[in-house]
Amino acid sequence: AANSVVYWPVEDLRARFEARCEAEDLQAGAILQGLTGPELEADMFWTQVRTNLQAGRIRMLFVADRIPTELRRIVEFLNGQMQPAEVLAVELRQYEGQGLKTLVPIVLGQTQEAAQKKGSGIGPRPTRVWNEESVLAEIDAKLGPGAVAGARRMADWTRLHADRVHFNTHPTWGSMGPMFARGGQPFYPFLIHSDGMLGIYFQYMIGRPVFGALEMRQDLLRRLNEIPGVSLSESALTKRPLVSLQVFASKPATDQFLAVMDWFVEQLPPRGGAANGGGLSPATNRGPLPAVQTPEQNDDEQAAPDSTAMAAPDHV
Repeated sequence: AANSVVYWPVEDLRARFEARCEAEDLQAGAILQGLTGPELEADMFWTQVRTNLQAGRIRMLFVADRIPTELRRIVEFLNGQMQPAEVLAVELRQYEGQGLKTLVPIVLGQTQEAAQKKGSGIGPRPTRVWNEESVLAEIDAKLGPGAVAGARRMADWTRLHADRVHFNTHPTWGSMGPMFARGGQPFYPFLIHSDGMLGIYFQYMIGRPVFGALEMRQDLLRRLNEIPGVSLSESALTKRPLVSLQVFASKPATDQFLAVMDWFVEQLPPRGGAANGGGLSPATNRGPLPAVQTPEQNDDEQAAPDSTAMAAPDHV
């Protein structure tokens, strides 16, 4: 841990991560997006990793099939004394029966006293739990009832069609929109932003089923550009262009946008089984959209161990 900055330069960590993704035919950016949510850029992620390492904000894990009582006491003592670093133990108990075998991880060493002490130092970034009404209230205040009516219809569409409803946790800037899971990875066709903008997330379709193909994104771009007030360039096909929600103060414009999104969903492989990477169920609840926990909201969760003893940068 003391030598982490020396032996774990961020450039080396990033290069190894990207090399592994390339070797396994995975999109590095898509993997990071699945962990952090769509708002955090890759460069910002690695900058935060560097900051955590330099500040000593790391989590050290002792991992074994059984953690002796003496080691558990040592871990609890160290975790209570060290700040902002964490020291934890993970006991991987193995259970067998009826021809099946499973490992059940148990995290040890996190006392309430230690958690409170570390909370007063360098801790997770401030967050806010956004929901449909809080996002729409911000839009209403900025753009008025016409724009918020269009945004509300997009939220209704999201509830009916998405595998999950995504909300970010930024303290001052909210977003919400549909998340679809196909091929084992999430992607977000659009997000409604509390600052009154609609983001079209072409960037996060790359490497995904169907719309990973350039010609399909071009077709989507063409359909969007047929909406009055929308004019996106070809360069947007690898980016996250923004359109003012004021465009959708017009009901016909919103109708046309939702028709494009209906077409978008029709092109996707069916839900279920391996196709959607985990059998996510549609978000068809009819009340205000619930805040669904996303990877970026799990900053306080314990990291899954993969070696007998290790130190790792904390979640960012």
